[in-house]
Amino acid sequence: DSARCFVVPFALDAGLVPLQPVVDEPVVGLLGSMHWPPSRSAAERLLGRIWPLVKARAPRAKLLVAGWNARRYLGRYASLPDVTIEENLASPEAFFSRTAVLAYAPGRGSGMKIKIMEAMAYGVPVVTTSEGVEGMAVVSGEHGLVAEDDETIAAHVCALLADRAARVRLRAAARGLLEERYTAAPVMARMLNVYDAVAKGG
Repeated sequence: DSARCFVVPFALDAGLVPLQPVVDEPVVGLLGSMHWPPSRSAAERLLGRIWPLVKARAPRAKLLVAGWNARRYLGRYASLPDVTIEENLASPEAFFSRTAVLAYAPGRGSGMKIKIMEAMAYGVPVVTTSEGVEGMAVVSGEHGLVAEDDETIAAHVCALLADRAARVRLRAAARGLLEERYTAAPVMARMLNVYDAVAKGG
Protein backbone atom coordinates (compact mmCIF):
# COMPACT_ATOMS: atom_id res chain seq x y z
CA ASP A 1 0.00 0.00 0.00
CA SER A 2 2.96 2.32 0.50
CA ALA A 3 4.40 1.75 -2.99
CA ARG A 4 4.57 4.79 -5.24
CA CYS A 5 4.53 4.58 -9.02
CA PHE A 6 6.11 7.00 -11.46
CA VAL A 7 5.23 7.19 -15.14
CA VAL A 8 7.79 8.38 -17.67
CA PRO A 9 6.76 8.38 -21.35
CA PHE A 10 8.70 7.06 -24.29
CA ALA A 11 10.86 9.64 -26.07
CA LEU A 12 11.33 10.08 -29.82
CA ASP A 13 14.25 12.01 -31.27
CA ALA A 14 12.36 14.42 -33.52
CA GLY A 15 15.65 15.65 -34.95
CA LEU A 16 15.97 12.31 -36.75
CA VAL A 17 12.42 12.48 -38.12
CA PRO A 18 12.11 15.11 -40.88
CA LEU A 19 8.71 16.72 -41.36
CA GLN A 20 7.35 15.49 -44.69
CA PRO A 21 5.53 17.65 -47.27
CA VAL A 22 1.75 17.64 -47.08
CA VAL A 23 0.39 14.75 -49.16
CA ASP A 24 -2.55 15.81 -51.34
CA GLU A 25 -3.16 12.41 -52.93
CA PRO A 26 -6.07 10.80 -50.98
CA VAL A 27 -3.98 8.00 -49.49
CA VAL A 28 -4.95 6.46 -46.16
CA GLY A 29 -2.19 4.48 -44.48
CA LEU A 30 -1.44 2.01 -41.73
CA LEU A 31 2.06 0.92 -40.75
CA GLY A 32 2.95 -1.88 -38.37
CA SER A 33 4.69 -5.18 -37.75
CA MET A 34 1.91 -7.54 -38.72
CA HIS A 35 3.29 -10.50 -36.76
CA TRP A 36 2.42 -8.41 -33.67
CA PRO A 37 -1.25 -9.19 -32.83
CA PRO A 38 -2.34 -5.61 -31.89
CA SER A 39 -1.04 -4.22 -35.20
CA ARG A 40 -2.48 -7.09 -37.19
CA SER A 41 -5.92 -6.82 -35.57
CA ALA A 42 -5.99 -3.07 -36.25
CA ALA A 43 -5.05 -3.71 -39.89
CA GLU A 44 -7.74 -6.37 -40.24
CA ARG A 45 -10.31 -4.00 -38.75
CA LEU A 46 -9.26 -1.24 -41.15
CA LEU A 47 -9.28 -3.49 -44.22
CA GLY A 48 -12.39 -5.49 -43.43
CA ARG A 49 -14.68 -2.98 -41.74
CA ILE A 50 -13.51 0.62 -41.99
CA TRP A 51 -12.13 0.72 -45.52
CA PRO A 52 -15.45 -0.18 -47.22
CA LEU A 53 -17.08 2.70 -45.34
CA VAL A 54 -14.34 5.09 -46.48
CA LYS A 55 -14.61 3.98 -50.12
CA ALA A 56 -18.37 4.49 -50.07
CA ARG A 57 -17.86 8.13 -49.04
CA ALA A 58 -14.59 8.85 -50.85
CA PRO A 59 -14.38 6.77 -54.06
CA ARG A 60 -10.99 8.23 -55.02
CA ALA A 61 -9.35 7.19 -51.76
CA LYS A 62 -6.52 4.66 -51.76
CA LEU A 63 -5.21 2.52 -48.90
CA LEU A 64 -1.57 1.68 -48.19
CA VAL A 65 -0.92 -0.97 -45.53
CA ALA A 66 2.75 -1.59 -44.90
CA GLY A 67 5.14 -3.23 -42.47
CA TRP A 68 6.97 -6.40 -41.61
CA ASN A 69 5.11 -9.54 -42.78
CA ALA A 70 2.22 -7.49 -44.17
CA ARG A 71 1.76 -9.67 -47.23
CA ARG A 72 2.12 -12.86 -45.24
CA TYR A 73 -0.70 -12.01 -42.84
CA LEU A 74 -2.86 -9.68 -44.94
CA GLY A 75 -2.44 -10.98 -48.47
CA ARG A 76 -6.08 -12.04 -48.65
CA TYR A 77 -7.04 -8.35 -48.70
CA ALA A 78 -4.76 -7.42 -51.61
CA SER A 79 -7.57 -7.69 -54.16
CA LEU A 80 -9.73 -5.06 -52.46
CA PRO A 81 -10.28 -1.92 -54.58
CA ASP A 82 -7.41 0.58 -54.38
CA VAL A 83 -5.58 -1.38 -51.66
CA THR A 84 -1.78 -1.75 -51.69
CA ILE A 85 -0.01 -4.03 -49.23
CA GLU A 86 3.76 -3.67 -48.91
CA GLU A 87 6.34 -5.12 -46.57
CA ASN A 88 10.00 -4.64 -45.67
CA LEU A 89 10.12 -0.92 -46.49
CA ALA A 90 13.54 0.67 -46.80
CA SER A 91 12.69 3.38 -44.24
CA PRO A 92 9.71 4.93 -42.44
CA GLU A 93 9.84 7.85 -44.89
CA ALA A 94 8.94 5.42 -47.67
CA PHE A 95 5.56 5.13 -45.97
CA PHE A 96 4.92 8.50 -44.34
CA SER A 97 5.96 10.51 -47.41
CA ARG A 98 3.09 8.89 -49.35
CA THR A 99 0.36 8.99 -46.71
CA ALA A 100 -2.19 11.77 -46.24
CA VAL A 101 -3.89 10.28 -43.16
CA LEU A 102 -2.85 7.51 -40.77
CA ALA A 103 -5.82 5.35 -39.72
CA TYR A 104 -4.96 3.14 -36.76
CA ALA A 105 -7.81 1.70 -34.72
CA PRO A 106 -6.53 -0.84 -32.20
CA GLY A 107 -9.07 -2.56 -30.02
CA ARG A 108 -6.76 -2.93 -27.05
CA GLY A 109 -3.74 -1.09 -25.77
CA SER A 110 -0.13 -2.17 -25.52
CA GLY A 111 1.54 0.98 -24.24
CA MET A 112 2.58 4.05 -26.21
CA LYS A 113 2.31 3.50 -29.94
CA ILE A 114 5.51 4.33 -31.82
CA LYS A 115 3.64 4.48 -35.14
CA ILE A 116 1.43 7.26 -33.73
CA MET A 117 4.45 9.18 -32.48
CA GLU A 118 6.20 8.76 -35.83
CA ALA A 119 3.14 9.99 -37.72
CA MET A 120 3.00 13.06 -35.49
CA ALA A 121 6.70 13.69 -36.09
CA TYR A 122 6.57 13.16 -39.86
CA GLY A 123 3.49 15.39 -40.17
CA VAL A 124 0.82 12.83 -41.03
CA PRO A 125 -2.55 13.51 -39.34
CA VAL A 126 -3.83 10.63 -37.23
CA VAL A 127 -7.26 9.06 -36.84
CA THR A 128 -7.21 6.52 -34.02
CA THR A 129 -8.93 5.20 -30.90
CA SER A 130 -8.29 6.08 -27.27
CA GLU A 131 -6.07 2.99 -27.09
CA GLY A 132 -4.06 4.37 -29.99
CA VAL A 133 -3.06 7.45 -28.01
CA GLU A 134 -2.58 5.61 -24.71
CA GLY A 135 -0.08 7.46 -22.52
CA MET A 136 -0.15 10.63 -24.61
CA ALA A 137 -1.86 13.97 -23.99
CA VAL A 138 -3.55 13.98 -27.38
CA VAL A 139 -6.74 16.05 -27.53
CA SER A 140 -9.18 14.91 -30.20
CA GLY A 141 -9.78 17.69 -32.68
CA GLU A 142 -6.56 19.45 -31.73
CA HIS A 143 -3.70 16.96 -32.25
CA GLY A 144 -5.59 14.22 -34.09
CA LEU A 145 -9.04 12.69 -34.29
CA VAL A 146 -10.07 10.01 -31.79
CA ALA A 147 -13.14 7.77 -32.06
CA GLU A 148 -14.11 4.24 -31.13
CA ASP A 149 -16.68 3.00 -33.67
CA ASP A 150 -16.07 2.15 -37.31
CA GLU A 151 -18.56 4.66 -38.72
CA THR A 152 -17.06 7.63 -36.89
CA ILE A 153 -13.50 6.60 -37.68
CA ALA A 154 -14.38 6.33 -41.38
CA ALA A 155 -16.14 9.70 -41.27
CA HIS A 156 -13.07 11.31 -39.66
CA VAL A 157 -10.78 9.82 -42.31
CA CYS A 158 -12.98 11.10 -45.13
CA ALA A 159 -13.30 14.54 -43.57
CA LEU A 160 -9.53 14.89 -43.36
CA LEU A 161 -8.99 13.67 -46.91
CA ALA A 162 -11.37 16.39 -48.08
CA ASP A 163 -9.96 19.20 -45.92
CA ARG A 164 -6.34 20.12 -46.56
CA ALA A 165 -6.44 23.01 -44.08
CA ALA A 166 -7.52 20.66 -41.31
CA ARG A 167 -4.69 18.28 -42.13
CA VAL A 168 -2.18 21.13 -42.02
CA ARG A 169 -3.57 22.37 -38.70
CA LEU A 170 -3.56 18.93 -37.04
CA ARG A 171 -0.08 18.03 -38.21
CA ALA A 172 1.39 21.28 -36.88
CA ALA A 173 -0.27 20.85 -33.49
CA ALA A 174 0.73 17.18 -33.25
CA ARG A 175 4.36 17.89 -34.09
CA GLY A 176 4.35 20.68 -31.51
CA LEU A 177 2.96 18.38 -28.81
CA LEU A 178 5.54 15.74 -29.62
CA GLU A 179 8.44 18.19 -29.41
CA GLU A 180 7.11 19.72 -26.20
CA ARG A 181 6.45 16.52 -24.24
CA TYR A 182 7.82 13.40 -25.94
CA THR A 183 11.34 14.18 -27.08
CA ALA A 184 14.57 13.57 -25.19
CA ALA A 185 14.84 16.84 -23.22
CA PRO A 186 11.36 16.87 -21.59
CA VAL A 187 11.37 13.12 -20.95
CA MET A 188 14.85 13.27 -19.41
CA ALA A 189 13.68 16.10 -17.16
CA ARG A 190 10.83 13.92 -15.94
CA MET A 191 13.22 11.03 -15.33
CA LEU A 192 15.51 13.27 -13.29
CA ASN A 193 12.54 14.41 -11.23
CA VAL A 194 11.73 10.77 -10.52
CA TYR A 195 15.30 10.04 -9.44
CA ASP A 196 15.25 13.10 -7.23
CA ALA A 197 11.97 12.05 -5.61
CA VAL A 198 13.26 8.52 -5.00
CA ALA A 199 16.53 9.80 -3.53
CA LYS A 200 14.57 12.01 -1.14
CA GLY A 201 12.31 9.15 -0.15
CA GLY A 202 9.27 10.75 -1.78
